[in-house]
Amino acid sequence: MESKQNNYRHGEIALVGISSLPEGLPEKGKTNLIMKGSHGNDHLIDNGDLYFRNVDQYIFGYLVAKDT
Repeated sequence: MESKQNNYRHGEIALVGISSLPEGLPEKGKTNLIMKGSHGNDHLIDNGDLYFRNVDQYIFGYLVAKDT
């Protein structure tokens, strides 16, 4: 049986579905800003929680989307 993973890309943002959050994430952020976009086009969420983790020179963001 084939498994299909949902992946989405919007500009500088790539959303990749994962089955669970990694252990040891810092407390969720108090912002709805995923990242400052180029040319002043910020990437925001309306309904979910964001977690960020610094790994070497990268920042990985984790979004837990909430049902509406």
